[in-house]
Amino acid sequence: MIGSLSSREQVIERSGARCEAMVALPRTWARCGKGPVEVHHALTRARGGALLDSVGETHHLIALCSTHHREVDDHGHTSGLMIQGSVYRDGLHLIYEGPDAYLRATYGKAALHPTAMGLSVVS
Repeated sequence: MIGSLSSREQVIERSGARCEAMVALPRTWARCGKGPVEVHHALTRARGGALLDSVGETHHLIALCSTHHREVDDHGHTSGLMIQGSVYRDGLHLIYEGPDAYLRATYGKAALHPTAMGLSVVS
């Protein structure tokens, strides 16, 4: 079912239409869980989020309630709800440079050319 949905619809389905922001509770963290939600680019469109959108990637999208979406808009990277780094196009490939482990593994230079980065390739 997810394959036929738009990226935004996939994020809303993934989140159960509830806010995915993590909030501090005594001795633990939990999802905010409020609704309704808006889909937010945790990696901004200008820093490559639009490129990820073009290939159907959803890792950089997060469902946020209006309160948490406003917090991100007001505080940017200090909100903790943004992904550092950027994505650019190198010929036919998208390349991510930054600290996010998933994006690095999927779109980093090592993912594109594992042997050039000194990594072994298992066949």
